[in-house]
Amino acid sequence: MTTPLDAKNAKLKPANQRTEVYFNCLSAAWFDAFKTMLATTKKLKAFAADTILMVNMLEHLKDDEGVLGFFASMVGKGGRLVVMVPALPCLYNRLDEEAGHHRRYAWRSLTRKMERAGWEVASMCYQNLPGVAGWILAGALARLWKAESALNASTTNGLIVCYDRILASIPRVMDPLTSHLAGLSLLAVGEKL
Repeated sequence: MTTPLDAKNAKLKPANQRTEVYFNCLSAAWFDAFKTMLATTKKLKAFAADTILMVNMLEHLKDDEGVLGFFASMVGKGGRLVVMVPALPCLYNRLDEEAGHHRRYAWRSLTRKMERAGWEVASMCYQNLPGVAGWILAGALARLWKAESALNASTTNGLIVCYDRILASIPRVMDPLTSHLAGLSLLAVGEKL
């Protein structure tokens, strides 16, 4: 059964035979409410996901290792976690702060956190090396022009439009060649031990 989560009503919506959970809300309070709902709802006590997909969520939660451990408890042996997070802590800037990021991840730090939480890292790779230059440039321009909001600055939005229209296809070619070197994001697949 696929179960996209409705954050407004905090209800699970079953759809078919496989079990996957999509977390697309970045609120730590919402996550705590979901965790409580799972623990207290009789129907959901037996809930077990096959795969959990977390895209750009983990960095928004203070207790990232606790969240990884909680998700490990939701899957059976062999269950999978697919997680994408911002990479390279040296890139942390005002854009991260405004987006509500508590951190960016290094290869080793994400591996350690996943392993301590009960996941074996099956694969990990960097994504989007060209995006690193844009991230640095957008942060520097926002700082230089003292934009009130770096994320919503016209320069940041202009860079995103330019990247999407002109450069977006470059990572498709570069990622296979640079996936172990560096990138704007880290993509990891963990398997429950």
